[in-house]
Amino acid sequence: MLTILVVFSIIQTTFAACQQVRGCNGPESYSKLTLTTEATLSSATAPTYVSSKDYAHLAATKAGIDIVRTFLGSVQPTIVASFQGGGVDSDYTDAKEQCGLFTQSYTPNDAGETCAQAVEQAKAGGGQYYLSGQSVCYECGEHDKKAYPAAQVYMIPSTTDTSSNLMYRAIHEYTHAVQKSFGMPIPGWMMEGGAVFMECLMSNRADGTHGGFSQTFSQCFTTGGGRAGVVKNLKRLYEKDPSKKWMTLYGADRMCGSAADGNMLPPNGVPPGLIEGRETGWIYYDAGAYLLAFAVVKANEKFADDGGRSFVDLWTAQGKKGFWHSIEPYELDPMTGWPSEVPEGKGWKKALSEFTGYNSVTDFYAAFEKFMVTNGVVKSEADLSAFLNVGSLTNVKVAELNLVKASFTGYQPRLPSEETCGTQGPTSGGSSSLSPSSFSFSPSSFTTTTDKANEMTVSISVMISLLMFVILNVC
Repeated sequence: MLTILVVFSIIQTTFAACQQVRGCNGPESYSKLTLTTEATLSSATAPTYVSSKDYAHLAATKAGIDIVRTFLGSVQPTIVASFQGGGVDSDYTDAKEQCGLFTQSYTPNDAGETCAQAVEQAKAGGGQYYLSGQSVCYECGEHDKKAYPAAQVYMIPSTTDTSSNLMYRAIHEYTHAVQKSFGMPIPGWMMEGGAVFMECLMSNRADGTHGGFSQTFSQCFTTGGGRAGVVKNLKRLYEKDPSKKWMTLYGADRMCGSAADGNMLPPNGVPPGLIEGRETGWIYYDAGAYLLAFAVVKANEKFADDGGRSFVDLWTAQGKKGFWHSIEPYELDPMTGWPSEVPEGKGWKKALSEFTGYNSVTDFYAAFEKFMVTNGVVKSEADLSAFLNVGSLTNVKVAELNLVKASFTGYQPRLPSEETCGTQGPTSGGSSSLSPSSFSFSPSSFTTTTDKANEMTVSISVMISLLMFVILNVC
Protein backbone atom coordinates (compact mmCIF):
# COMPACT_ATOMS: atom_id res chain seq x y z
CA MET A 1 0.00 0.00 0.00
CA LEU A 2 2.90 2.36 0.77
CA THR A 3 4.24 1.83 -2.75
CA ILE A 4 0.88 2.76 -4.24
CA LEU A 5 0.82 6.02 -2.25
CA VAL A 6 4.30 6.86 -3.50
CA VAL A 7 3.14 6.34 -7.09
CA PHE A 8 0.15 8.64 -6.52
CA SER A 9 2.57 11.24 -5.15
CA ILE A 10 4.66 10.95 -8.31
CA ILE A 11 1.55 11.43 -10.45
CA GLN A 12 0.56 14.56 -8.54
CA THR A 13 4.07 15.97 -8.91
CA THR A 14 3.91 15.30 -12.65
CA PHE A 15 0.65 17.23 -12.90
CA ALA A 16 2.16 20.21 -11.09
CA ALA A 17 5.39 20.34 -13.12
CA CYS A 18 4.28 23.43 -15.00
CA GLN A 19 1.55 25.72 -13.77
CA GLN A 20 -1.57 26.30 -15.79
CA VAL A 21 -2.43 29.87 -16.74
CA ARG A 22 -5.92 31.25 -16.15
CA GLY A 23 -8.27 30.65 -19.06
CA CYS A 24 -8.85 34.34 -19.86
CA ASN A 25 -6.15 37.02 -19.96
CA GLY A 26 -3.97 35.08 -17.56
CA PRO A 27 -0.70 36.76 -16.56
CA GLU A 28 2.36 35.50 -18.42
CA SER A 29 5.90 36.37 -17.35
CA TYR A 30 8.44 34.96 -19.80
CA SER A 31 9.17 34.96 -23.52
CA LYS A 32 11.48 32.91 -25.75
CA LEU A 33 11.22 35.44 -28.60
CA THR A 34 14.37 37.10 -29.89
CA LEU A 35 14.57 40.70 -31.09
CA THR A 36 17.35 41.67 -33.50
CA THR A 37 18.39 44.74 -35.49
CA GLU A 38 20.00 45.03 -38.90
CA ALA A 39 21.45 47.82 -41.00
CA THR A 40 19.37 46.44 -43.87
CA LEU A 41 16.36 44.19 -43.39
CA SER A 42 17.01 40.63 -44.50
CA SER A 43 14.82 37.67 -45.30
CA ALA A 44 16.60 35.72 -42.56
CA THR A 45 14.85 37.74 -39.85
CA ALA A 46 11.55 38.23 -41.70
CA PRO A 47 8.39 36.48 -40.56
CA THR A 48 7.20 33.33 -42.25
CA TYR A 49 4.39 34.46 -44.56
CA VAL A 50 1.51 32.19 -45.60
CA SER A 51 -1.57 33.44 -47.40
CA SER A 52 -4.76 32.06 -48.84
CA LYS A 53 -5.79 32.07 -52.46
CA ASP A 54 -6.62 35.53 -53.84
CA TYR A 55 -5.17 37.39 -50.85
CA ALA A 56 -4.53 40.74 -52.55
CA HIS A 57 -2.91 42.62 -49.67
CA LEU A 58 0.39 40.81 -49.15
CA ALA A 59 2.55 43.72 -50.35
CA ALA A 60 0.74 46.13 -48.01
CA THR A 61 1.00 43.66 -45.13
CA LYS A 62 4.74 43.26 -45.64
CA ALA A 63 5.20 47.02 -46.00
CA GLY A 64 3.55 47.69 -42.63
CA ILE A 65 5.56 44.98 -40.91
CA ASP A 66 8.83 46.14 -42.43
CA ILE A 67 8.21 49.67 -41.11
CA VAL A 68 8.04 48.23 -37.59
CA ARG A 69 10.99 45.89 -38.16
CA THR A 70 13.14 48.85 -39.18
CA PHE A 71 12.18 50.98 -36.18
CA LEU A 72 11.79 48.37 -33.41
CA GLY A 73 13.68 45.32 -34.66
CA SER A 74 12.70 41.93 -36.03
CA VAL A 75 11.06 39.45 -33.68
CA GLN A 76 11.58 35.73 -34.20
CA PRO A 77 10.08 33.24 -34.63
CA THR A 78 6.98 34.81 -36.16
CA ILE A 79 4.39 33.68 -38.68
CA VAL A 80 2.02 36.03 -40.51
CA ALA A 81 -0.97 34.02 -41.67
CA SER A 82 -3.24 35.96 -44.04
CA PHE A 83 -6.65 34.50 -44.85
CA GLN A 84 -8.88 36.51 -47.19
CA GLY A 85 -12.43 36.69 -45.88
CA GLY A 86 -15.38 35.25 -47.79
CA GLY A 87 -13.68 32.21 -49.32
CA VAL A 88 -14.47 28.51 -49.44
CA ASP A 89 -12.50 25.57 -48.04
CA SER A 90 -10.32 25.05 -51.10
CA ASP A 91 -9.10 28.67 -50.93
CA TYR A 92 -7.40 28.01 -47.61
CA THR A 93 -6.12 24.44 -47.89
CA ASP A 94 -2.43 25.11 -48.58
CA ALA A 95 -2.08 28.11 -46.28
CA LYS A 96 -3.88 26.30 -43.48
CA GLU A 97 -1.50 23.35 -43.77
CA GLN A 98 1.61 25.56 -43.79
CA CYS A 99 0.28 27.51 -40.83
CA GLY A 100 -0.36 24.30 -38.90
CA LEU A 101 3.15 23.03 -39.53
CA PHE A 102 4.58 26.25 -38.08
CA THR A 103 2.45 26.23 -34.95
CA GLN A 104 3.13 22.56 -34.27
CA SER A 105 6.88 23.07 -34.55
CA TYR A 106 6.84 25.49 -31.62
CA THR A 107 3.79 24.37 -29.68
CA PRO A 108 3.43 20.60 -30.14
CA ASN A 109 0.05 20.45 -28.41
CA ASP A 110 -1.45 22.71 -31.09
CA ALA A 111 -2.25 20.38 -33.98
CA GLY A 112 -3.24 23.30 -36.19
CA GLU A 113 -6.34 24.25 -34.20
CA THR A 114 -5.41 27.95 -34.01
CA CYS A 115 -4.93 28.11 -37.78
CA ALA A 116 -8.18 26.22 -38.34
CA GLN A 117 -10.09 28.68 -36.13
CA ALA A 118 -8.69 31.59 -38.15
CA VAL A 119 -9.81 29.91 -41.39
CA GLU A 120 -13.33 29.53 -40.00
CA GLN A 121 -13.35 33.25 -39.20
CA ALA A 122 -12.27 33.97 -42.77
CA LYS A 123 -14.98 31.73 -44.25
CA ALA A 124 -17.53 33.59 -42.13
CA GLY A 125 -16.52 36.89 -43.76
CA GLY A 126 -13.37 37.96 -41.91
CA GLY A 127 -12.63 41.38 -40.48
CA GLN A 128 -10.39 40.16 -37.66
CA TYR A 129 -6.75 40.99 -36.90
CA TYR A 130 -4.92 39.66 -33.89
CA LEU A 131 -1.76 38.23 -32.40
CA SER A 132 -2.00 34.70 -31.12
CA GLY A 133 0.34 32.11 -29.71
CA GLN A 134 0.74 29.41 -27.12
CA SER A 135 2.69 29.40 -23.93
CA VAL A 136 4.72 26.23 -23.47
CA CYS A 137 6.51 24.76 -20.52
CA TYR A 138 10.09 26.00 -20.30
CA GLU A 139 12.10 23.37 -18.46
CA CYS A 140 14.55 25.17 -16.22
CA GLY A 141 15.15 23.20 -13.08
CA GLU A 142 13.07 22.17 -10.14
CA HIS A 143 10.16 24.43 -11.07
CA ASP A 144 9.30 24.72 -14.75
CA LYS A 145 7.89 28.02 -16.04
CA LYS A 146 5.60 28.98 -18.89
CA ALA A 147 7.18 30.95 -21.75
CA TYR A 148 5.82 32.40 -24.99
CA PRO A 149 7.73 30.62 -27.82
CA ALA A 150 6.49 32.00 -31.15
CA ALA A 151 4.35 34.91 -32.37
CA GLN A 152 1.41 34.21 -34.64
CA VAL A 153 -0.05 37.21 -36.47
CA TYR A 154 -3.41 36.61 -38.15
CA MET A 155 -4.65 38.97 -40.85
CA ILE A 156 -8.23 38.15 -41.86
CA PRO A 157 -9.62 41.01 -43.96
CA SER A 158 -13.19 41.24 -45.12
CA THR A 159 -13.94 41.73 -48.80
CA THR A 160 -14.33 45.49 -48.25
CA ASP A 161 -11.02 46.05 -46.42
CA THR A 162 -8.45 48.06 -48.37
CA SER A 163 -4.71 47.54 -48.71
CA SER A 164 -4.20 50.86 -46.91
CA ASN A 165 -6.13 49.51 -43.92
CA LEU A 166 -4.13 46.28 -44.02
CA MET A 167 -0.90 48.25 -43.84
CA TYR A 168 -2.01 49.93 -40.61
CA ARG A 169 -3.34 46.66 -39.18
CA ALA A 170 0.03 45.04 -39.95
CA ILE A 171 1.84 47.82 -38.07
CA HIS A 172 -0.48 47.31 -35.11
CA GLU A 173 -0.25 43.53 -34.92
CA TYR A 174 3.49 43.26 -35.51
CA THR A 175 3.99 45.82 -32.74
CA HIS A 176 2.16 43.34 -30.48
CA ALA A 177 4.64 40.65 -31.53
CA VAL A 178 7.52 42.92 -30.49
CA GLN A 179 5.79 43.73 -27.20
CA LYS A 180 5.55 40.03 -26.42
CA SER A 181 9.35 39.79 -26.55
CA PHE A 182 9.65 42.02 -23.48
CA GLY A 183 9.13 41.14 -19.83
CA MET A 184 5.57 40.42 -18.81
CA PRO A 185 2.88 40.83 -17.63
CA ILE A 186 2.04 44.03 -19.48
CA PRO A 187 -1.10 46.07 -18.60
CA GLY A 188 -3.98 46.22 -21.06
CA TRP A 189 -3.69 49.96 -21.76
CA MET A 190 0.00 49.59 -22.49
CA MET A 191 -0.38 46.63 -24.85
CA GLU A 192 -3.19 48.02 -27.03
CA GLY A 193 -2.30 51.67 -26.52
CA GLY A 194 1.27 50.92 -27.52
CA ALA A 195 0.18 49.42 -30.84
CA VAL A 196 -2.14 52.37 -31.58
CA PHE A 197 0.64 54.79 -30.63
CA MET A 198 2.91 53.03 -33.13
CA GLU A 199 0.24 53.32 -35.87
CA CYS A 200 0.15 57.09 -35.39
CA LEU A 201 3.92 57.44 -35.11
CA MET A 202 4.22 55.79 -38.52
CA SER A 203 1.08 57.28 -40.11
CA ASN A 204 3.01 59.67 -42.37
CA ARG A 205 4.75 56.65 -43.94
CA ALA A 206 1.57 55.67 -45.81
CA ASP A 207 2.66 57.27 -49.06
CA GLY A 208 -0.20 56.10 -51.26
CA THR A 209 1.69 53.10 -52.66
CA HIS A 210 -0.94 50.84 -51.14
CA GLY A 211 -3.84 53.25 -51.42
CA GLY A 212 -5.02 55.59 -48.73
CA PHE A 213 -3.19 58.77 -47.81
CA SER A 214 -0.45 60.02 -45.54
CA GLN A 215 -1.37 61.52 -42.16
CA THR A 216 0.69 63.50 -39.72
CA PHE A 217 1.03 62.26 -36.15
CA SER A 218 -1.39 64.90 -34.86
CA GLN A 219 -3.94 64.10 -37.59
CA CYS A 220 -3.82 60.43 -36.64
CA PHE A 221 -4.43 61.25 -32.97
CA THR A 222 -7.31 63.52 -34.03
CA THR A 223 -9.14 61.30 -36.53
CA GLY A 224 -7.25 57.99 -36.74
CA GLY A 225 -5.71 55.32 -34.58
CA GLY A 226 -8.10 52.68 -35.89
CA ARG A 227 -11.07 53.99 -33.90
CA ALA A 228 -11.81 57.35 -35.56
CA GLY A 229 -9.84 59.56 -33.21
CA VAL A 230 -7.67 58.90 -30.15
CA VAL A 231 -8.22 62.35 -28.64
CA LYS A 232 -11.96 62.33 -29.35
CA ASN A 233 -12.49 58.95 -27.69
CA LEU A 234 -10.32 59.85 -24.69
CA LYS A 235 -12.50 62.89 -24.09
CA ARG A 236 -15.65 60.80 -24.48
CA LEU A 237 -14.38 58.36 -21.87
CA TYR A 238 -13.81 61.00 -19.20
CA GLU A 239 -17.06 62.79 -20.00
CA LYS A 240 -18.91 59.58 -19.09
CA ASP A 241 -18.04 60.35 -15.47
CA PRO A 242 -15.48 63.13 -14.81
CA SER A 243 -15.24 62.10 -11.15
CA LYS A 244 -13.95 58.62 -12.01
CA LYS A 245 -10.24 57.84 -12.21
CA TRP A 246 -10.67 55.77 -15.34
CA MET A 247 -7.08 54.79 -16.09
CA THR A 248 -6.10 54.35 -12.46
CA LEU A 249 -8.97 51.98 -11.79
CA TYR A 250 -9.48 50.11 -15.05
CA GLY A 251 -6.55 50.68 -17.41
CA ALA A 252 -4.23 47.86 -16.38
CA ASP A 253 -6.57 44.88 -16.07
CA ARG A 254 -8.63 43.88 -19.06
CA MET A 255 -11.25 41.20 -18.70
CA CYS A 256 -12.24 39.24 -21.78
CA GLY A 257 -15.75 37.86 -22.06
CA SER A 258 -18.05 38.35 -19.10
CA ALA A 259 -18.44 37.15 -15.54
CA ALA A 260 -21.60 35.34 -16.68
CA ASP A 261 -19.36 33.12 -18.82
CA GLY A 262 -17.31 32.19 -15.80
CA ASN A 263 -14.45 34.63 -16.39
CA MET A 264 -12.67 36.14 -13.41
CA LEU A 265 -13.38 39.77 -12.58
CA PRO A 266 -10.38 42.13 -12.34
CA PRO A 267 -9.60 43.58 -8.89
CA ASN A 268 -11.64 46.75 -9.57
CA GLY A 269 -14.34 45.00 -11.56
CA VAL A 270 -15.37 46.01 -15.07
CA PRO A 271 -15.61 49.65 -16.21
CA PRO A 272 -19.16 50.76 -15.30
CA GLY A 273 -21.51 52.39 -17.75
CA LEU A 274 -19.53 51.48 -20.86
CA ILE A 275 -20.68 49.36 -23.80
CA GLU A 276 -18.41 46.32 -24.00
CA GLY A 277 -16.12 46.45 -27.00
CA ARG A 278 -16.87 49.84 -28.51
CA GLU A 279 -16.70 52.02 -25.38
CA THR A 280 -14.42 49.88 -23.21
CA GLY A 281 -12.00 50.12 -26.13
CA TRP A 282 -11.70 53.82 -25.35
CA ILE A 283 -9.73 52.80 -22.25
CA TYR A 284 -7.27 50.33 -23.74
CA TYR A 285 -6.78 51.62 -27.29
CA ASP A 286 -7.37 55.37 -27.17
CA ALA A 287 -6.61 56.42 -23.60
CA GLY A 288 -3.78 53.88 -23.61
CA ALA A 289 -2.16 55.48 -26.67
CA TYR A 290 -2.53 58.96 -25.18
CA LEU A 291 -1.13 57.83 -21.83
CA LEU A 292 2.06 56.58 -23.51
CA ALA A 293 2.37 59.90 -25.35
CA PHE A 294 1.79 61.65 -22.00
CA ALA A 295 4.64 59.57 -20.57
CA VAL A 296 6.98 60.76 -23.33
CA VAL A 297 6.07 64.42 -22.76
CA LYS A 298 6.52 64.17 -18.99
CA ALA A 299 9.79 62.25 -19.27
CA ASN A 300 11.10 64.90 -21.66
CA GLU A 301 10.22 67.61 -19.12
CA LYS A 302 11.65 65.83 -16.09
CA PHE A 303 14.93 64.92 -17.78
CA ALA A 304 15.42 68.16 -19.73
CA ASP A 305 18.84 68.69 -18.10
CA ASP A 306 19.88 65.23 -19.30
CA GLY A 307 18.97 65.79 -22.96
CA GLY A 308 15.28 65.01 -22.52
CA ARG A 309 13.47 61.88 -23.65
CA SER A 310 11.84 60.97 -26.97
CA PHE A 311 9.50 58.31 -28.31
CA VAL A 312 12.59 56.66 -29.78
CA ASP A 313 13.95 56.32 -26.23
CA LEU A 314 10.62 54.94 -25.05
CA TRP A 315 10.72 52.13 -27.59
CA THR A 316 14.37 51.29 -28.18
CA ALA A 317 16.70 52.78 -25.54
CA GLN A 318 18.13 50.44 -22.95
CA GLY A 319 18.59 51.14 -19.27
CA LYS A 320 16.68 53.83 -17.38
CA LYS A 321 16.55 56.07 -20.43
CA GLY A 322 14.25 53.58 -22.16
CA PHE A 323 11.02 51.89 -21.20
CA TRP A 324 10.10 48.76 -23.15
CA HIS A 325 13.57 47.22 -23.05
CA SER A 326 13.75 47.81 -19.31
CA ILE A 327 10.74 45.71 -18.38
CA GLU A 328 11.79 42.63 -16.45
CA PRO A 329 9.45 39.65 -15.96
CA TYR A 330 7.48 39.48 -12.75
CA GLU A 331 5.69 36.33 -11.67
CA LEU A 332 2.10 36.60 -10.53
CA ASP A 333 -0.27 33.83 -9.54
CA PRO A 334 -1.05 32.34 -12.98
CA MET A 335 -4.64 31.62 -12.04
CA THR A 336 -5.63 34.76 -10.13
CA GLY A 337 -3.05 37.46 -10.90
CA TRP A 338 -3.53 40.74 -12.78
CA PRO A 339 -0.97 43.25 -14.18
CA SER A 340 -2.07 45.93 -11.69
CA GLU A 341 -0.86 43.65 -8.88
CA VAL A 342 2.79 43.92 -9.92
CA PRO A 343 4.36 45.80 -6.97
CA GLU A 344 5.82 49.26 -7.32
CA GLY A 345 9.51 48.98 -8.10
CA LYS A 346 9.06 45.73 -10.04
CA GLY A 347 8.34 44.72 -13.64
CA TRP A 348 6.50 47.21 -15.85
CA LYS A 349 5.91 49.59 -12.93
CA LYS A 350 9.62 49.95 -12.24
CA ALA A 351 10.37 50.56 -15.93
CA LEU A 352 7.62 53.18 -16.27
CA SER A 353 8.61 55.04 -13.10
CA GLU A 354 12.26 55.18 -14.13
CA PHE A 355 11.44 56.34 -17.66
CA THR A 356 9.01 59.09 -16.61
CA GLY A 357 10.85 60.21 -13.47
CA TYR A 358 7.84 59.73 -11.20
CA ASN A 359 8.41 58.09 -7.82
CA SER A 360 5.77 55.49 -8.58
CA VAL A 361 3.14 54.48 -11.11
CA THR A 362 0.59 55.64 -8.55
CA ASP A 363 2.05 59.16 -8.84
CA PHE A 364 2.14 58.91 -12.64
CA TYR A 365 -1.55 57.94 -12.75
CA ALA A 366 -2.43 60.74 -10.34
CA ALA A 367 -0.70 63.30 -12.55
CA PHE A 368 -2.61 62.07 -15.59
CA GLU A 369 -5.99 62.08 -13.84
CA LYS A 370 -5.37 65.64 -12.60
CA PHE A 371 -4.34 66.66 -16.12
CA MET A 372 -7.52 65.20 -17.66
CA VAL A 373 -10.06 66.79 -15.30
CA THR A 374 -9.76 70.18 -13.58
CA ASN A 375 -12.56 71.27 -11.22
CA GLY A 376 -14.85 68.71 -12.80
CA VAL A 377 -14.17 69.90 -16.36
CA VAL A 378 -12.65 67.50 -18.89
CA LYS A 379 -9.83 68.76 -21.11
CA SER A 380 -11.00 69.92 -24.54
CA GLU A 381 -9.88 68.15 -27.70
CA ALA A 382 -7.93 71.27 -28.68
CA ASP A 383 -6.04 71.30 -25.36
CA LEU A 384 -5.39 67.56 -25.51
CA SER A 385 -3.90 67.90 -28.98
CA ALA A 386 -1.86 71.00 -28.12
CA PHE A 387 -0.30 69.27 -25.10
CA LEU A 388 1.35 66.70 -27.37
CA ASN A 389 2.75 69.24 -29.82
CA VAL A 390 6.11 69.41 -28.06
CA GLY A 391 9.51 67.73 -28.15
CA SER A 392 9.74 64.57 -30.23
CA LEU A 393 5.96 64.50 -30.78
CA THR A 394 5.69 67.51 -33.08
CA ASN A 395 4.77 66.46 -36.60
CA VAL A 396 8.16 67.55 -37.94
CA LYS A 397 10.13 65.59 -35.33
CA VAL A 398 7.95 62.48 -35.66
CA ALA A 399 8.51 62.44 -39.43
CA GLU A 400 12.24 62.75 -38.80
CA LEU A 401 12.67 60.32 -35.91
CA ASN A 402 10.39 57.55 -37.18
CA LEU A 403 13.02 56.91 -39.86
CA VAL A 404 15.61 56.06 -37.21
CA LYS A 405 16.72 52.44 -37.48
CA ALA A 406 16.77 50.35 -34.33
CA SER A 407 20.36 49.64 -33.32
CA PHE A 408 20.28 48.32 -29.77
CA THR A 409 22.61 45.53 -28.73
CA GLY A 410 22.68 42.82 -26.13
CA TYR A 411 18.98 42.05 -26.11
CA GLN A 412 18.22 38.63 -24.64
CA PRO A 413 14.95 36.68 -24.49
CA ARG A 414 13.11 37.25 -21.22
CA LEU A 415 13.53 33.79 -19.70
CA PRO A 416 13.68 32.69 -16.06
CA SER A 417 16.99 33.14 -14.29
CA GLU A 418 18.68 30.18 -12.61
CA GLU A 419 17.57 31.55 -9.28
CA THR A 420 13.96 31.91 -10.46
CA CYS A 421 13.93 28.34 -11.74
CA GLY A 422 14.62 27.19 -8.21
CA THR A 423 11.47 28.81 -6.86
CA GLN A 424 7.90 27.73 -7.37
CA GLY A 425 6.52 31.23 -7.70
CA PRO A 426 3.04 32.42 -6.66
CA THR A 427 0.37 29.77 -6.85
CA SER A 428 -3.28 29.36 -6.00
CA GLY A 429 -3.07 25.59 -6.23
CA GLY A 430 -4.59 25.54 -9.68
CA SER A 431 -1.68 23.88 -11.42
CA SER A 432 -3.03 20.36 -11.55
CA SER A 433 -5.69 21.01 -14.18
CA LEU A 434 -5.12 19.56 -17.62
CA SER A 435 -7.55 21.72 -19.56
CA PRO A 436 -5.93 24.30 -21.88
CA SER A 437 -6.38 27.97 -21.13
CA SER A 438 -6.55 30.94 -23.43
CA PHE A 439 -7.06 34.67 -23.47
CA SER A 440 -8.05 36.98 -26.25
CA PHE A 441 -7.91 40.68 -26.94
CA SER A 442 -10.22 41.44 -29.83
CA PRO A 443 -10.17 42.70 -32.54
CA SER A 444 -6.51 43.71 -32.19
CA SER A 445 -5.46 41.07 -29.76
CA PHE A 446 -3.20 38.41 -28.56
CA THR A 447 -4.50 35.00 -27.63
CA THR A 448 -2.57 32.53 -25.60
CA THR A 449 -3.37 28.88 -25.18
CA THR A 450 -1.29 26.84 -22.83
CA ASP A 451 -0.28 23.67 -21.87
CA LYS A 452 2.23 20.99 -21.63
CA ALA A 453 -0.60 18.60 -22.42
CA ASN A 454 1.34 16.18 -24.61
CA GLU A 455 4.11 15.75 -22.07
CA MET A 456 1.58 15.38 -19.28
CA THR A 457 -0.41 12.79 -21.19
CA VAL A 458 2.71 10.70 -21.69
CA SER A 459 3.68 11.07 -18.04
CA ILE A 460 0.20 10.13 -16.90
CA SER A 461 0.20 7.05 -19.10
CA VAL A 462 3.55 5.96 -17.71
CA MET A 463 2.41 6.53 -14.15
CA ILE A 464 -0.84 4.63 -14.68
CA SER A 465 1.08 1.72 -16.17
CA LEU A 466 3.44 1.77 -13.21
CA LEU A 467 0.51 1.93 -10.83
CA MET A 468 -1.14 -1.07 -12.45
CA PHE A 469 2.12 -3.01 -12.24
CA VAL A 470 2.41 -2.27 -8.51
CA ILE A 471 -1.23 -3.15 -7.84
CA LEU A 472 -0.91 -6.45 -9.62
CA ASN A 473 2.27 -7.30 -7.76
CA VAL A 474 0.84 -6.23 -4.39
CA CYS A 475 -2.29 -8.26 -4.98
